[in-house]
Amino acid sequence: MKQHIENYLKKLEWVTINNDILNIEKFSGNYNIPHIITQIKVYLKNEKRN
Repeated sequence: MKQHIENYLKKLEWVTINNDILNIEKFSGNYNIPHIITQIKVYLKNEKRN
């Protein structure tokens, strides 16, 4: 339980969205983060057209 709480209390790291986001040694998720960011960019681009 103590380890679970320690993991929960770790600080978030805010990063700039760039090619470093593809570093799978730093970020987990098998490229899920870049995929989500791409989808957000597509959504925002389409919103500007409307």
